[in-house]
Amino acid sequence: MAFSSYGKVQTALQNYRQIFNNRPLLLSEWGLNGNRNLAFNQMATLGTSDVWFAILDAFADGMQIEMATIHVFYGAHMGLYTWEGSENPNPVEAQKTTLRKHPDAVWFDMATSTFRNTELLLAKSDGPMLDENNPGVIARAAINAKDEIQILAVNKYPTPCELKVAIDEQAYTGTWTRSTLTTPDPFTRTQYQPDEAPLVRKNGAGRIFLPPYSVNRVVLNNH
Repeated sequence: MAFSSYGKVQTALQNYRQIFNNRPLLLSEWGLNGNRNLAFNQMATLGTSDVWFAILDAFADGMQIEMATIHVFYGAHMGLYTWEGSENPNPVEAQKTTLRKHPDAVWFDMATSTFRNTELLLAKSDGPMLDENNPGVIARAAINAKDEIQILAVNKYPTPCELKVAIDEQAYTGTWTRSTLTTPDPFTRTQYQPDEAPLVRKNGAGRIFLPPYSVNRVVLNNH
């Protein structure tokens, strides 16, 4: 289900657009549904990013999406954060447990830091497909007030994949900074401390490669 999320959400949004003549849409809750063990690993985070990319692409294509709120900030089911050791804690019980951050929360920080207060660029990624409706690698870019191009890119393949960037039809050969979220075993349930930043940071120049099963924030330093 995680790797078919993009195509399924795109189909649902296209159907809405056709049936309701592109009337404004409010997505009160969105996310990747799954049980507790499935929801908190790297594979689920790749699926969550797929849902978000599908919504973003529909918006960029002219669909009137006025708000899309992720489900849910806190909770044992699909939550970005939860209390360890308690399924449904009340405030008293919560004081006796430990707040944990899940991979989706790290991804959410990456997405918001990439696109908040920026101008979304029209260019879309074009890469290998898992099937006719679901990309294996997907990326979108924005430019911020400092005139920096920021890219959020996801690789759903078990092998590294090159992210080729072209600006005005010219291959980018400048320096870049890549921050990556990945784990040795993408199927293992993962938790982090609330203030932990598990991203692997790398600086380079020229060719950019995305690690297997990874979410990446790439900043082009001199475009």
